[in-house]
Amino acid sequence: MSARATARRLRSCSRLPDARGCAGARDWRGYCSRALIFNLPLTVTNLPPGYVLEDVEPRQLEVTFGGAAGAFYLLDARRLGVTVDAGAARSGRRTVSVSEKNLTYPRTVVVEEMRPTEVTIVVRRAPEAAS
Repeated sequence: MSARATARRLRSCSRLPDARGCAGARDWRGYCSRALIFNLPLTVTNLPPGYVLEDVEPRQLEVTFGGAAGAFYLLDARRLGVTVDAGAARSGRRTVSVSEKNLTYPRTVVVEEMRPTEVTIVVRRAPEAAS
């Protein structure tokens, strides 16, 4: 599983840059705005002692961030992430809801969309813990 976020595409409108150099849409304040889609790896934390993570599906989430074009210049993809807390997990398959609260991202951008909003984790007792 890759531990890095990858940007997939930059979304903006298809018009030519305006007089101020903006090729995207403008927000209500008149700032040039953009949206960038990232495939972020999913990290499972706080697995109870004696348990092992067998599978996670999906392994990445597609997250669309929006904001002023300037906010993306300083956006470091290595600081983006999705974390799921497995502290209450027990043996078996479990579906976990994922929301904006599970994301690590700078507050200079906003989350426009996240897909999927549920992940499935499979946890089993570690062999030495089962006896």
